[in-house]
Amino acid sequence: MMPLPKPNKSEDKNKFISRCVSDSSMKSEFPDNDQRFAVCYSIFDRSRKSKTDEDFNAEIDKINSLEKKLDNVSHIEDLQEGPVNTGYKIVGYDGKKAFSLYDTKTAIDINKGDVIEDPNGIYLGTEEQFVLDFYTGLSDYDDLLLTYEYEDSDILKGSKHDKNSEIIVRKAKLVDIKKL
Repeated sequence: MMPLPKPNKSEDKNKFISRCVSDSSMKSEFPDNDQRFAVCYSIFDRSRKSKTDEDFNAEIDKINSLEKKLDNVSHIEDLQEGPVNTGYKIVGYDGKKAFSLYDTKTAIDINKGDVIEDPNGIYLGTEEQFVLDFYTGLSDYDDLLLTYEYEDSDILKGSKHDKNSEIIVRKAKLVDIKKL
């Protein structure tokens, strides 16, 4: 790839474009006339755009802010936005309704996409296998594995980074249901 022509400081747009599109290296790199014109216009426009001190200072401030945020991150997942955290729960199922393993009178909604909320908290396992190992078979009914998504801001107690543990969240969205 040959070096692309660059506009001279005093060269106006029309003169540069004329020189650029007739340049032998441009003709070999961009045989299509329309493409060559587009590239030449782009080269000229980029050469004339200069950043002001204010632009540079804004970019530096943004970089410093991102560096500070990175310094405070203990896990890469902390940088992600939105409901990206996953928690798991086992519930009983009698073929018609789902219910708490600890109280068969407490019905559990099992409609994908539903958001459940409880100011006292919803217990979720941090890992699927942990929940399967400790909570399946605790009732005389079938078991369902419910998978929820939740946001960091909804964590009331516990850490999403603790392996084989539980957290308590204020609200969560049901994203998957598996009959076990």
